[in-house]
Amino acid sequence: MRFHIDGPNIPDILLERCDAGRVVFLCGAGVSLPSGMPDFIGLTQYVIEFFDPPENSEIMSAFQPWLDDPTGANMPLDQIFNLLHQEYGKDEVNALVTERLDASTKADQAGREHALVKRISSNQSGVPQIVTTNFDRLFEAGAHSGEMIFHVPPSFPDLTFGTTIEGITYLHGHYASALEAQRDASFYLMQRYNWKRPHQYNKGLPPAKAEEQLNLLSGIS
Repeated sequence: MRFHIDGPNIPDILLERCDAGRVVFLCGAGVSLPSGMPDFIGLTQYVIEFFDPPENSEIMSAFQPWLDDPTGANMPLDQIFNLLHQEYGKDEVNALVTERLDASTKADQAGREHALVKRISSNQSGVPQIVTTNFDRLFEAGAHSGEMIFHVPPSFPDLTFGTTIEGITYLHGHYASALEAQRDASFYLMQRYNWKRPHQYNKGLPPAKAEEQLNLLSGIS
């Protein structure tokens, strides 16, 4: 069956099983791009540019091949995020991800495609069955608090015990609230970045401590 003249020919058996609630929709970054969300490469680059690791760091060595050839056999981006978590802290990295993704949810058409996928993926009880690799929460747009079922790691549905996969399953987790993101990002900038993180241009000293030494040398108290 075709829904549009130039659209794909969808097998009738797939439509029948979808109506019976036996189909799960797997969605990646493509569903969120029309809402202004970055793809996984763009999101990783955004985080890396914020933290500005040294060019010879393990993070940059792992990510540079993605810029040179995104189709190559590169280190998986989720592993690069693990490197970022180890270097800068999981809460700080996730706060930055939240801040970036939340900015796109304010677009006029944000979540339009997500609403369509939710509608056509819903089982006979009206509950969507979606698995996504995305961090954003646009699939939850329009739902009242506590109304939407969702699963995040490590609490995934165990299908071997007959658990349903109803709701939204976030394979990589999802971001927190924008307010928490702004708080955590501000804490990083004011505390860890300024006072704890060594900086290659300051002979290994954090910016605030380098400034303190400069003030002592110049006689400024």
